[in-house]
Amino acid sequence: MLLFRDELDCRGREYRGSNLSGCCADEKWGDWRPHLAMILSNCSQRPDLLRRAVIILGDTLGARGCLHAAHFCYLMAQHEFGTYTHKSSKIVLIGSSHLKPFNEFATNEAIQMTEIYLYASRLGDENFNLPQFQVNKRKNKL
Repeated sequence: MLLFRDELDCRGREYRGSNLSGCCADEKWGDWRPHLAMILSNCSQRPDLLRRAVIILGDTLGARGCLHAAHFCYLMAQHEFGTYTHKSSKIVLIGSSHLKPFNEFATNEAIQMTEIYLYASRLGDENFNLPQFQVNKRKNKL
């Protein structure tokens, strides 16, 4: 069970600019979702710090092998999508690791999840676009 004080400690680290990876890297912290909720619900004067905290949480979850959780964090932080060839990208297709060979990376499921995200984002902003996604989609059809 995750204790409330754990979330407060995570918030304290966030304000101090400390390393937030300790908030979720250790099993004693339990579920990562309350930590993300605490960060996202904070109406801070420093949105750049909150965005960075969510990206760090995503990085930590990704390092632990929690790909979907990491991608969710990157989406919440509105982190830009990368390209398959740029191996330091954090997210290329939702739910798939671009460190895999292309035929394992560009699965129908990952393409569909990314298409759904693109569609939902366009409902809020008709100019929203992911040009790098179109490239992955075309390569998969070849």
